[in-house]
Amino acid sequence: DVAVVVMSQLNREGAVGEPHLHELRDSGALEQDADLVLLMWRNDESDEPGMQSRRARDINIRVAKNRNGPLLMFRAEFTPQAYRFEHGGPF
Repeated sequence: DVAVVVMSQLNREGAVGEPHLHELRDSGALEQDADLVLLMWRNDESDEPGMQSRRARDINIRVAKNRNGPLLMFRAEFTPQAYRFEHGGPF
């Protein structure tokens, strides 16, 4: 009855956009054994002036696997000074 949290950075070799669950399968049994898998990424496609600092804090989160609940997508804002994610609303 102990929660185990594993963080993994995917090597997506130039992939653009949203990560997918199948990209985690190359990491051994992580995806197979997990009850819950969250995928997090940032959208960096726009170079609009003045938006860089805001965009760097906006994080997209997708529940890609959940054995005990729904699959969801939502946004969060990362506050680096507090090392905290705050809910940013639905996707």
